[in-house]
Amino acid sequence: MDLNQQRSMKVMMVGPGSGIIGGITTLVDTILPHVNSRVQLYYFPTVSNRPSKKSGKFSFKNLMIAIEQISRFLRSIKKFRPHLLHIHTSQGIAWLKDTAYIWVGKMMKSKVVVHIHAADFTELYTNHSKPVQAYTRYMLNKADAVIAVSDKWREKLSSIVTKAKIHTFMNCIQIPDETTVHPSDRTLSYGLFLGSIGPRKGAFDLIDAAGRIGQNGNGFHIWLAGYEERQGDLEIAHQKLEEHSLKDRCELVGVVTGSKKHDYLQQMDFFVLPSYNEGLPMAILEGMAQGRAIISTPVGGIPEVVIDGYNGYLVEPGDVQTLAEKINTLVNHPDLCNQMGLNSLEIAKQKLSVQTYVNCLMNVYEGLIIECT
Repeated sequence: MDLNQQRSMKVMMVGPGSGIIGGITTLVDTILPHVNSRVQLYYFPTVSNRPSKKSGKFSFKNLMIAIEQISRFLRSIKKFRPHLLHIHTSQGIAWLKDTAYIWVGKMMKSKVVVHIHAADFTELYTNHSKPVQAYTRYMLNKADAVIAVSDKWREKLSSIVTKAKIHTFMNCIQIPDETTVHPSDRTLSYGLFLGSIGPRKGAFDLIDAAGRIGQNGNGFHIWLAGYEERQGDLEIAHQKLEEHSLKDRCELVGVVTGSKKHDYLQQMDFFVLPSYNEGLPMAILEGMAQGRAIISTPVGGIPEVVIDGYNGYLVEPGDVQTLAEKINTLVNHPDLCNQMGLNSLEIAKQKLSVQTYVNCLMNVYEGLIIECT
């Protein structure tokens, strides 16, 4: 397909609206300008300005929001009539709601790409009733292509959907033209956690680990940025900080976006995300793109970008003592921390470029469109 044919391709992409915080939004914001330059793109925002802890739950208000979304979608797709529909989805109730877009897309004779970002899609699938499992399997297989965010997730999804339909697209990031390298003689190191404050992302484990690090050696300050995962989790986090006497070394800074998030990413020396389950967190990729060492866990697609001992450390989820030791190592060995950061940047340039990502995405789009011509 030449450039003129590609430019005539009409693609409708479904994803989060404005004010929604999370990895899907970060990825969409990264790729949209590049996709828009290659095809005729219509972006359909599902929901805007809703706290993440209120999404994915069944309530009368959320039901009304879903009905409104689908009504808007029907009007939009009838007007735009895309050749291809690209749906960014998650899991649970959100996934079940998003199947409506698949139904409509197929009825409109569009090719459908389902892009799964969920951290535990297959686990929730196996825990559901047989009818929900059957429906999920049926709807995923109605899609013309399914995108997984890592090879590990491709293998997991192959138990539900035909493997030939699944494409691995590790999340991508815009690499800055310049990155900041901090002087190695600093006696105070800054760490950044960027995710929901609660148990799943390991925020409580991080606070407990910080409480186990003694006062010997260099000092540290860790920013924990994000919304609370569940009602009351922020209160628990504050209580833990109080219990460990960490008010001067750990700080809950709330939700950070835009230039404020960029400032934290530049000021940090290392990024830490001790999650229990993940797809491939955009926050880690943002840290790598800034040339920073990463401390995380070997879950989801993380081991495909974080190599233990090379550009950071991988710690088993819940291993608070080892987490404390790895933080302490980076704090007291700034040269090692800087070198790991440079290694992160090199991996990001080699594997996580947005230009390479969009080129591969165009290949999938073109392959599906050519099938029906």
